[in-house]
Amino acid sequence: MDLLRKGNKKSSELDALMLINGDKVEVGTPVVKGVKVSAKVVDELVIGRKIRVIRYKAKNVFTKKNGHRQNTLKLEIASIK
Repeated sequence: MDLLRKGNKKSSELDALMLINGDKVEVGTPVVKGVKVSAKVVDELVIGRKIRVIRYKAKNVFTKKNGHRQNTLKLEIASIK
């Protein structure tokens, strides 16, 4: 999950997008009604893989390198209601 803003909580209540119960599958449009997912924060700052972006123009002497690393949050699902 993307990193939360400052003053984040240690637990969070999320909406369910899809629910699988045995052979029965419910897909929400956009969320499944009446279902909430409770999650708690395991690790506040997880640094992802570095992505390198290279821009290049043919027949010119132009090359530009840029890097990006996304900060994410690791969650543990506590309950599904």
